[in-house]
Amino acid sequence: LQAVLAGGVPLRELICADSQLGDEDTSDLADFIAQQEAALDLLDLTGNRISALGFWRLCKAFAGYCGAADPRAEASSASRTPCLLHLAGNAIHKPREAVQLLREHGVAACLG
Repeated sequence: LQAVLAGGVPLRELICADSQLGDEDTSDLADFIAQQEAALDLLDLTGNRISALGFWRLCKAFAGYCGAADPRAEASSASRTPCLLHLAGNAIHKPREAVQLLREHGVAACLG
């Protein structure tokens, strides 16, 4: 991920499905998301070991990016998270509670 950032070309899609990633790895992913010059369109993390803690870290990183310097974001949709995040098959055992916790901390989230 650091090589991608150093190259200066924003990454639009990142596929990390079935990569044995856990919560400890979400810190690095969140840092990468925060440093990207453009928002990711797709982050596929299906089939990993990410729990609600990792989910929270990722969503906070995306929420910090919402609309900032992204030409796709309209002024009226500044709270829209500019990506599609796939997390099926992870360790988020209470997704409704996780989404509610995110909402309570100002992150726009839904189950889809």
